[in-house]
Amino acid sequence: MELSNPALAQLYTIPTAHWTAINRRVGVVLLMADIADTVVQDLPGFTELEAACHAWSASTFLDLVEHAHHLDAYAADAIALFQPLQEQLAALPAGPLPDPIRQEVSDALWQLQTATLPLTSGIALLSEEVATFMQLNQQVDARLMQYQEALQGWASLSQQTAAIDEASGLVNGAFQSLADNLTYVLHDIDITAPWLESLNIDLSIQTWANIQTEARAFASQADDQQKHWSDPLG
Repeated sequence: MELSNPALAQLYTIPTAHWTAINRRVGVVLLMADIADTVVQDLPGFTELEAACHAWSASTFLDLVEHAHHLDAYAADAIALFQPLQEQLAALPAGPLPDPIRQEVSDALWQLQTATLPLTSGIALLSEEVATFMQLNQQVDARLMQYQEALQGWASLSQQTAAIDEASGLVNGAFQSLADNLTYVLHDIDITAPWLESLNIDLSIQTWANIQTEARAFASQADDQQKHWSDPLG
């Protein structure tokens, strides 16, 4: 097993242009709220999409940004925890692990699990919100093909919504798998030198660093993305 997974940050590897398209859609729908009764005649499902867009701007997107900050801090803490430990392990002579080192490894794994569990439960709920929003947009896009003349200026976002929906599912699965693996290790694995070598701690440290980069990049664009809600054509 490994202590990290690049898929933990999969949502934040989505191209900026995809998020821009989604947030512009939200802005357009919110601007059309006053004529929703007219729009729904040409686009069944618009009422549900309008409600989803309000939820996206009020909480879902903001929760994605907050999760990015939490993920950044989580990765930073993991690096601070395991990098010194890896240096100690690399300096050990061949042979059985000393008991103090075994205890230090066990403590580090417990701390990692303690940090992983709340993110796991949080992303499970958030991924449901993201999936609902993306699926509603996909349903609207399927109908757009029938009403393109009446709804000029609307373009299908099927590529963007599918990519974000898939990424959300991957993140959820990656966190759940990591939490399950850590639980198994802490209760059923004897910590030995060969087992520690199989963890590839160095690789996990690099993965955490990459996760920090991706989470920070997403969070840094949050303000610009939110501007599209009030100015979707700007």
